[in-house]
Amino acid sequence: MRCVTAANQVFFSEAVLTAANECVGVLLGSLDPSMTIHCDMVITYGLDQLENCQTCGTDYIISVLNLLMLMWALSPTVFALLSKNLMIVHSDLAVHFPTIQYAVLYTLYSHCTRHDHFISSSLSSSSPPLFDGAVISTVTTATKKHFSIMLNLLGILLKKDNLNQDTRKLLMTWALEVAVLMKKSETYAPLFCLPSFHKFCKGLLANTLVEDVNICLQACSSLHALSSSLPDDLLQRCVDVCRVQLVHRGTRIRQAFGKLLKSIPLDVVLSNNNHTEIQEISLALRSHMSKAPSNTFHPQDFSDVISFILYGNSHRTGKDNWLERLFYSCQRLDKCDQSTIPRNLLKTDAIFWQWAIWEAAQFTVLSKLRTPLGRAQDTFQTIEGIIRSLAAHTLNPDQDVSQWTTADNDEGHVAKLVRTG
Repeated sequence: MRCVTAANQVFFSEAVLTAANECVGVLLGSLDPSMTIHCDMVITYGLDQLENCQTCGTDYIISVLNLLMLMWALSPTVFALLSKNLMIVHSDLAVHFPTIQYAVLYTLYSHCTRHDHFISSSLSSSSPPLFDGAVISTVTTATKKHFSIMLNLLGILLKKDNLNQDTRKLLMTWALEVAVLMKKSETYAPLFCLPSFHKFCKGLLANTLVEDVNICLQACSSLHALSSSLPDDLLQRCVDVCRVQLVHRGTRIRQAFGKLLKSIPLDVVLSNNNHTEIQEISLALRSHMSKAPSNTFHPQDFSDVISFILYGNSHRTGKDNWLERLFYSCQRLDKCDQSTIPRNLLKTDAIFWQWAIWEAAQFTVLSKLRTPLGRAQDTFQTIEGIIRSLAAHTLNPDQDVSQWTTADNDEGHVAKLVRTG
């Protein structure tokens, strides 16, 4: 402290003083809190440094504030206060006071970001070195468990269903930063064996099938960054999710999860027999098919489906997916149990097409083949022609399909029908 004071009197340098404050902070953090030696000198030094804040930048101000907090030995620490004492994982806080939860989490996120999420300190076995290359480290053994606590906290929060949307977006941004940082150095390899890391990844997987596209993409990006370090059980779960998202109606989702699937070892993909969501979809569709007709699928709906299959044209206008809008238009409030398909899976083309084809077939039977296509014989011949054309296309993908489809409004709809069929 005397050295810094003397240097300041000779030549003022914000960069030097910022580094000096961090160095003093390391020493203060290593002292026994019961020691009161030179207390007056420490306080005087801190106040002198605080006066310099008026003419310095943000980095210097933050270093001084950290220094002052160390001087007064806050108990609990800032990290403990934000991560534990304020109980930010409490469900009532998320439901009744979402703004407060967001504010506390953002403060904790900012605190962790400044310290590189405490990754380096989590690997320290004893007193950390004061210098790490040209940067002075502010890490102490007191922060050794911070990274594990932070991962555990993120894992718990990411699996909660009642989070505010802004809070979830913040957590996903935070998680992606942590995932990228963990892969920056091979020395971080021991961190992938932490139980809290497993919980963290479980939280990411819980967000891969949510309705918000951006949340899905961020969760996928985080898992892709970590894929080479994931254990087999988490990789198997990634395969389950990819199977569902590869038939998502959004191109960005399909591409992102296709990229994730490519990063998973082939033996893991081939040995996967879980099919959790696929089984759930199959059971939901079978349940729907076993029910009595709802009579909510009308001739116009039949025309929309057949018109698209035949010509690739949709009569329904709007920016939203026409098949999804058709599905919801056939639901009724007085038949709330009509759709047994989980809501978070209602973004996949395969589900909508299987539902639409079943409803169209059921409508055809109920109307005794008298449909907007014409009389019974006309309807039968048209449907037979569609099936024959699709079968021929699957056997010879290079054939000319212009004779039975134009696909003006939906590029590649033939391939889409083949895939979802």
